[in-house]
Amino acid sequence: MREQALKDARHIRERELKAEASKLEKAAEEERKRKRSERERNRWDEAREGYDRKWKVLLSGETNGDDLRFADVPWPLVNMHTRVHKNKERRTTTMEDLTEENISAFLLSRSPGSGEQERGETEKKERKERLRETMLRFHPDKFEGRLMGRVREEERANVREGVGQVVRVLNNLMATA
Repeated sequence: MREQALKDARHIRERELKAEASKLEKAAEEERKRKRSERERNRWDEAREGYDRKWKVLLSGETNGDDLRFADVPWPLVNMHTRVHKNKERRTTTMEDLTEENISAFLLSRSPGSGEQERGETEKKERKERLRETMLRFHPDKFEGRLMGRVREEERANVREGVGQVVRVLNNLMATA
């Protein structure tokens, strides 16, 4: 009976240890998820801040004269405005990147992991304001007058096409806002 009691106690202890290990593993996984979510939220915030900063610099005229390229235009895309880490090369933005999905994700999505915000009039107004602000930046007439003269001659057709694509996407998004 004593041996059976020791055996039973050992099994109980093993189960307790397994349960504790499982609990610790679950807590570690939750922590990894939280940190991943925080990094992603920081990436989005950084991208939006970079986007606004690049527009301010571009509109202030601090850039070199007639030397703008397609890649120098601050397109509303998240990957364009995030920092590049040591081992990763930044991919050049192309026309193929200017999709409705990419643009709406950048302009309208809340940062991943930011929690549920109150839905309603405030969120709707913020959404419309972001779309309106972007439309003012990319409106073909305004863009042509403010920036197109500073774009390299060989890049102008691509930039005009990109501006047109962004405006079409913005019109579609504004129609559903």
